[in-house]
Amino acid sequence: MTLNMRTFFTNPWLLPVLSGVFIGTSFIPFPPWAAVFCFIPLWIFWEQQNSLKNIILSGVLTAFVFTLIGFNWVTFLLHEFAHFPWVVAGLGMILFALLAHLFVPIAGALWFVGCKKGLYSGWQSVLVMGLLTALVL
Repeated sequence: MTLNMRTFFTNPWLLPVLSGVFIGTSFIPFPPWAAVFCFIPLWIFWEQQNSLKNIILSGVLTAFVFTLIGFNWVTFLLHEFAHFPWVVAGLGMILFALLAHLFVPIAGALWFVGCKKGLYSGWQSVLVMGLLTALVL
């Protein structure tokens, strides 16, 4: 069975996951290969949404994925220095991944509310989306 790009992107929720992979693999020890375009799949997803709930959930999903990839060392630190068993350290990592980078859904929520209030549209919307995401980093 071959997998082409069209079938890969039939589920739009893969776009936030793709952003998370791009961001996560741009942290040390990896080179920052996707630092310039890592949020673009998430922004495309946000542009297609009509509900604040989907914006927030996709932001949390992106942050969760990139935290698991880019901050995997937290699990080791919890085990080695806090002397937690591996299972507890893994649960701690999951909790950390859910809470550590909430700036992503906050940026999405601010952008979405501004769009719904008519503060910006078109190219201004894309510019504000990028600025909000960059400012909350």
